[in-house]
Amino acid sequence: MNGISFWEASFLWRDPLIAVCLGAFLCSLAGVFVVLKRSAFVGAAVSQAAGLGVVLALLAPHVIGLSPPPLAAGILVGASSAGLFSLSRKGGRVGVESSIALAYVIAGAASLLLGVFLTHEYEAVHSLLFGDAVAAPPEELLALAVTAVGIALIQLAFGRKLLFVSFDPETARAMGMAVRRYNATLYFSIGLGLAVATRALGALPVFALTVIPAAGGLLLFDRLRAVFAFAIGTALASGVVGYYLSFVWEKPTGAMIVACAAIALVPGSVRSLLRR
Repeated sequence: MNGISFWEASFLWRDPLIAVCLGAFLCSLAGVFVVLKRSAFVGAAVSQAAGLGVVLALLAPHVIGLSPPPLAAGILVGASSAGLFSLSRKGGRVGVESSIALAYVIAGAASLLLGVFLTHEYEAVHSLLFGDAVAAPPEELLALAVTAVGIALIQLAFGRKLLFVSFDPETARAMGMAVRRYNATLYFSIGLGLAVATRALGALPVFALTVIPAAGGLLLFDRLRAVFAFAIGTALASGVVGYYLSFVWEKPTGAMIVACAAIALVPGSVRSLLRR
């Protein structure tokens, strides 16, 4: 890159690379649950809802005279939208998949309509919604780190119960477990992690790092512990290698991370073909 080696430019990539690793960790933790629950588009819906939160925060000074932090508003609305998905029951009139689709469409349309009134803040909206993984201010790193620790603790404490409630809710309900409460906790933690990661990495790499490593792990392994390890490892590797290659080859960072993540599907796909 302009005659400067990757290591000589460490002052440029150190903080963004930390952000990429933390974001990849968050995506991989959420991804296994998202893929197993067949709710792959949760990430897309959460990013749209987070975008609506940012737009509303930027409109607030003109409408009510208050100036809420756009980053915090985006994270709050994005996480809350995912929490609402838990209110939809499988087999109900409006299932979880339909709720996710509705959130994606309505939030996206509302962001576009309201964004018309923010012509002067367009760059701020674009930056807050679609972080490009090449800049990482201190407050963003702090939000990523705190969220990563919090969600990891939630999954360590309630991981087995969350899995049980997710995949056998009837038995869990018969045993007296608070199914809806656990589902709300799961979706809210997923939404929180993805909303924070979207701000740091951008919508495309977050969507890819949520779905691809988890899908690759489920194709390759039968034990969930191995699936989680594979998803986390490949997401982190994809983030680091993708960032390095984008720096050296001067290519778009998000797209390069997605290309590296796609390799995680190869071993599991080969195994599936051989088993057939």
